[in-house]
Amino acid sequence: MSGSNQPGLISLFVLLIFAQGCSGRSLSKNSESSPSSDTITYTAPLPKVSAGGHHTCGVTGAGVFNCWGRNIEGQLGNGTTTQRNSAVVIDSGTSYSQISGGTSHSCGITTAGVLKCWGYNYYGQLGDGTTTQRNSPVVIDSGTSYSQISSAGPHTCGITTAGVLKCWGDNTIGELGDGTTTQRNSPVVIDSGTSYSQISAGNYHTCGITTAGVLKCWGYNYFGQLGDGTTTQRNSPVVIDSGTSYFQISGGGHYTCGIITAGGLKCWGRNIYGQLGDGTTTQRNSPVVIDSGTSYSQTSTGATHNCGITTAGDLKCWGCNDYGQLGDGATTQRNSPTVINLN
Repeated sequence: MSGSNQPGLISLFVLLIFAQGCSGRSLSKNSESSPSSDTITYTAPLPKVSAGGHHTCGVTGAGVFNCWGRNIEGQLGNGTTTQRNSAVVIDSGTSYSQISGGTSHSCGITTAGVLKCWGYNYYGQLGDGTTTQRNSPVVIDSGTSYSQISSAGPHTCGITTAGVLKCWGDNTIGELGDGTTTQRNSPVVIDSGTSYSQISAGNYHTCGITTAGVLKCWGYNYFGQLGDGTTTQRNSPVVIDSGTSYFQISGGGHYTCGIITAGGLKCWGRNIYGQLGDGTTTQRNSPVVIDSGTSYSQTSTGATHNCGITTAGDLKCWGCNDYGQLGDGATTQRNSPTVINLN
């Protein structure tokens, strides 16, 4: 839809095709499993919606939290483990402003800045100091006000209203960024003294943007998904693409894409399904320009495919397409951004 004046509709489409990619079925450091979902704005009726592993949550204009889908790990947060095929209200009477659906858990931020999480907690990804599954929302990091949250598979990261970055959960491959590989069942400060504006938890790696526009990544790096020019695991944040200012970042299965402040799109990491969009299937260990000459306003990475919205309003997708997740009317892999037309 060239020059569309309906960015909300396009954004929702980008989010909902986030589904698992070509070969991903289980969460492991080498699988192409669904990473964290990016919360993307939608005009109506749900201003914000976030798709997790097999469930979805949305917040209405009035701040009412709704979830639906798989619920065996309590990820819906309605106090049960019963699957719901239609939306059910969560945490009735509480107004929410932010949401993030992980693989089997969910987190949300109330309009008062209170962070709550629920669902699967084997790795401490809820951050309540335990590894106990929670079927209803529980307050996390009581007394701290949050502005952003990003839920992945076994770990979660959030940014406080003061710009402090905190992460918790599994840390086997350094994805928390605290300089260790120790699991954390409660939020721990990451990169102390640095103020962050955006965070994206991918599949065993994490990337964040500081308030100065500096991009940093850490964690698993076997496929070059950190973008530091190596395949070396990093247990602490390292600067990526030094000298370049970023305003959006999205961590996928084993790759990452970001938009620089000038609007250019860059991607890096695993590329076996063409998910980087550089016209090849070659792994890239450093950021490469995608769709040169085109300015982007949003990008959302899935397990093995990616979509973005240009500043002209065009929706483009690329990568794995075995289930038609690109939306181009075919099931053919695309190694370069392809314009998607919406009805």
